[in-house]
Amino acid sequence: MHHKFIIIDRQIVWTGSFNITAGAAYEDDNNVIIIKSSQLAENFETKFRRMWKRDYFSPLKPPYPSIRIDGTKIETYFSPNGGCEEAIIERVNQAKKSICFATYAFTNRRIANAIVKKFNEGIKVKGIMEREGASPYCRYWLFKDINADVKWDNNFYLLHHKFFIIDSKVLITGSYNPTRGAEEKNEENILILESPEICQLYQEEFGRLWRE
Repeated sequence: MHHKFIIIDRQIVWTGSFNITAGAAYEDDNNVIIIKSSQLAENFETKFRRMWKRDYFSPLKPPYPSIRIDGTKIETYFSPNGGCEEAIIERVNQAKKSICFATYAFTNRRIANAIVKKFNEGIKVKGIMEREGASPYCRYWLFKDINADVKWDNNFYLLHHKFFIIDSKVLITGSYNPTRGAEEKNEENILILESPEICQLYQEEFGRLWRE
């Protein structure tokens, strides 16, 4: 169970990469997004009820898979078996200019191959990854082999983010690391938000991490 979400009064959803620990608050790099929407809250409550009943592997289509709040389109996905991987690949495939990502772990071959394909088409790729995730399965080495602009994070503790920014206008964030475990085994969530304004905030965080 890898979720990090809170639902308040069936109106507010708090989610992101942040575990409720002192380390997450004061040492690790994390993000949280807070959204007021009864429809989004119902999506997460539906998932919560499934978990409460110990129904972990049945595919779940949220009651409101796509909503709009003040012009911002927000899509909700859950795993396992909820389409997170396909949703990320679809957005990567739509990239016209740039793909930025900051991830704690990145072992998912299909998502990595989609990014490599876009890089080979001339799309700018820039990524920061947690050094603790280094393993023979880590896609850092694949990105390095093609000369994509990737680096290890320099936080003495952890880079715990899990976000992608596509063309500075589409943000993908949540609890989901791009790994097979996240797709096939873990309880996870992602939100996909179409908002240049929100992307700018995450781009500023990405820039801070890149400079450090």
